Amino acid sequence: MLNSPKRVLLLGISGTQGAGKTTLSGLIRELLPRATHLSFAFADAIKSELQELGVDTSVKTPEIRLLLQQHGAHKRDLFGVDYWIKQAQRRCQEAIRSLPSGIENLVIQITDVRLPAEAEWVRSYNTGIELQKAVIVKVDIPEEVREIRISHRKTNETVFNPTDPTESLITLITPDFLIINDGNLDNLVKKVNTLLRIIQNDFPIF
Repeated sequence: MLNSPKRVLLLGISGTQGAGKTTLSGLIRELLPRATHLSFAFADAIKSELQELGVDTSVKTPEIRLLLQQHGAHKRDLFGVDYWIKQAQRRCQEAIRSLPSGIENLVIQITDVRLPAEAEWVRSYNTGIELQKAVIVKVDIPEEVREIRISHRKTNETVFNPTDPTESLITLITPDFLIINDGNLDNLVKKVNTLLRIIQNDFPIF
C-alpha cells in the first residue's frame, strides 16, 4: 500500500457494559502519544442505520440500548453473523486509505468486540500494511463496581442484561490479555502500562 504506515497494531477491546472499555481505549491513546490512532466500533454502523430511520441513538436509555441490540441481531439473522463486521472493515479500509503519508506507527482500536466472530476478524484482518500485530484485550469488572460505575453515569442506562447474546457470548472470547478493572483509575493506568510494555517487547509501536 503506497505511503502506508510502517507498522499497525490492531487492538480489539472486549468487555461487558460498564466494564471500562471506553476508559481503556482512552488510556491507550494517552499512553501511546507518538502513534497515530484510529478507533471503530461495530455499533457505529448499527447507530447509523437507526439514525437514518429517525432514531436518536445519542440518547442513552434502556430503550435505545435494547433497540440497538435488536437491530444488530436482526441484521445478523438476515444477512449473516459477519454483516456488521463487513461494515467495520469497509470503514477501516477507507480510513487507512485516507491517512497522510509519513506515518510510522498506527494503532487501530475496535472498541466493542462482543462476539467470537468479531474477535476472530480482528485477529485475521489483513490491513495491507506489511508489519502488523493483532491483540484482543478483555476488560472485566467486579459486579459491585460495575453497578457503581453505571449509577454515576449521566444517563438512564441500567445494569447490563446478561441474557443478551452481545453480553453473554463475550465469555466465549479468549483474550490475549485480561485486565481487571477494580474501579481505581491509578491501578488501571498501571495495568495498561504493563500491557503496552509486554506488547512493545514483541512489536515496537511506540
